[in-house]
Amino acid sequence: MTQQIIESLSKFDDATWIEYIIELCNGTNPNPSLKPISLMLNEQFFWLYNVLNRYDKKAKLIFTKSLIRFLRTIPSNSDNADLIHTIILFIHETEPLEHRCLVELLVREGSFSNLWIGETNLNLLLVKSYIYIEDPENLYLEEFLTHSLLKTQPYYLYLITYYYCYLGHKDKALKSFARFFSDSNINLNNECCDEVYYTLKECVPDYIDIAVFVESVIDKRILFDISNKNLEDSLQRYIDYLKETIDLSVAYFVEDVLKGNLLNYENHYFEIFNTLDGNDKISNLKRRYYAEQEVIYRRTQEAQSIVSSSNLITSADKIVENETIYVRDFTDGDYLSN
Repeated sequence: MTQQIIESLSKFDDATWIEYIIELCNGTNPNPSLKPISLMLNEQFFWLYNVLNRYDKKAKLIFTKSLIRFLRTIPSNSDNADLIHTIILFIHETEPLEHRCLVELLVREGSFSNLWIGETNLNLLLVKSYIYIEDPENLYLEEFLTHSLLKTQPYYLYLITYYYCYLGHKDKALKSFARFFSDSNINLNNECCDEVYYTLKECVPDYIDIAVFVESVIDKRILFDISNKNLEDSLQRYIDYLKETIDLSVAYFVEDVLKGNLLNYENHYFEIFNTLDGNDKISNLKRRYYAEQEVIYRRTQEAQSIVSSSNLITSADKIVENETIYVRDFTDGDYLSN
């Protein structure tokens, strides 16, 4: 039966493939029929791909190209979300490098930005599918992601950071992360702060070494506004994740850096400095960060002391009125004039 199906499919051109795919999606019984093999659409797509990849690679290329082209013709609405999701997952899993330009065109059109399956945004899934077939040297989608997508695409920070990380451009990933938090127009609402959590969780330390990330935060003076409850919660989720997956002494240190304080330094000093984390760079960063923070703390205390003294002088000056100096008589509690 498989051989008969292959012989039939090998004769298909682009137009015939699209007609065949439409019949599969509509649940009709096209010729050749795949119902004896599977009733599930996604299984039919993968069966076709795997069989053709084994016996007729040319037909596989035509099938994959036709399926991607068909995706462009599907109206982007909630009624078609499941079908669109199925085809994007196919692209995600098969990584059709030969048809990168077609997938790139789909991404640039951004037709699926407002479609969701559960918590998954379909355009986000499409962009991630494209990342796996992107040229790491030429970065064809870089300009679009960094400019055109910024104001329109959910999960911008996650997309651009993951894009650079996966393709080996870690310096660019760190720069985009710093630029995101330096933008005063960014609305750190709950959705945006969720994005911060997933960006950190999937990129650090899986793609970016934790020491390199922390050094970037310190050097670029990235300040996380933990007075924002949404952001504080997201950072805490990430820190809790680190505490479960990396050395606890490093996690304590990262928590202090992200929150911009010395809380763990004061409460977990022994764990931070007496645990062998096996990373000289982390050890040096710990000493550097806490030394700088102590200097800042002392200067802050000195400044507050000066301000406090200045206020005392100013208050004393205000006591002088009409060239009469009032002093306290501690015997009866009354103010007496000299």
